[in-house]
Amino acid sequence: MRSIVVPTTLALAFAAMAGREARSFQAAPPKPARAATPSAPLDTEAATKEIRRLGAEFAKAYEKGDADAVAALFTEDAEITGDGGESIRGRAAIREHFAAAMKAAPGEKMEVESREIRFLGPRTARELGATKTEPKDGGPALVSEYDAIWVRSGDKWLQASVHESDSDHATVHDRLKELEWMLGEWVDESETGAVHTTCRWSEDGNFLLRDFSIRFGGNQARSGTQRIGWDPRSRQFKSWIFDPDGGHSEGSWSRVDADSWMIRTSGVMADGRTVAGTQVVRRIGKQQLELRSYDRSIGGIVVPDIGEITLVRVPPKSGRAAAAPK
Repeated sequence: MRSIVVPTTLALAFAAMAGREARSFQAAPPKPARAATPSAPLDTEAATKEIRRLGAEFAKAYEKGDADAVAALFTEDAEITGDGGESIRGRAAIREHFAAAMKAAPGEKMEVESREIRFLGPRTARELGATKTEPKDGGPALVSEYDAIWVRSGDKWLQASVHESDSDHATVHDRLKELEWMLGEWVDESETGAVHTTCRWSEDGNFLLRDFSIRFGGNQARSGTQRIGWDPRSRQFKSWIFDPDGGHSEGSWSRVDADSWMIRTSGVMADGRTVAGTQVVRRIGKQQLELRSYDRSIGGIVVPDIGEITLVRVPPKSGRAAAAPK
């Protein structure tokens, strides 16, 4: 906290006039200082209960998908900072952030664990805790730790600053379990062509590896390998595709709903032309997945979308391909 120093000393000098007798000066007695009205002491026990109640209210509003109620728990100029240094400033921006998150993954369950609350003054508190978010489909939970500063505004406690960090309990492998349903062999065959993919864990268990081939009219149109991992800075899945001829692209994943993921890709072909597009991967039960690709361009020229392709899971010949590393 900055300290502010204000000079308050005023020197008074009285000089005797030449040839005159010096006069004595007596200062008037100071007036008694007015006693300050004592402020009511902070009831830390009641304030602790209130802050923890608001944490539970935050979790309840998140589960309901109520972005307005979530934003109402922050000050107008509040700031949320992620583990990678990215920040969200202002109540309006915080509302938009949570509205998008809750729309992308509706029906998530959240628990808030308030571990410690310390009061820095009668109107300021620091809280350390963790949140646990569980997907609707029963996938692995995401655990994040937080360091929050609460301020009392009027008769309400509001969050002014929150710093979030990934919990040590959530490993990269744990996060990728959200996509492990893709493990195994998938195929789509028709009169016009065939799409074939296989997915497996990398040896270290920190990536999912997908080999794919696409054929039209008996001729192979494209093949390659995709590596899927977790980006701790953006806190989302990232993927990289490598073609046999040297082309490559990168994709950023965002969840659309409980069963769908949107992948925005950009890259370059072996001849130097740029490529970009948006893909949607949607699982249909445990035995089917659907692929769709749109907003595609090659060398800056728009090319036609690729309609829905439905792949069917091939019964595994052995458990080795899909088994996670030990």
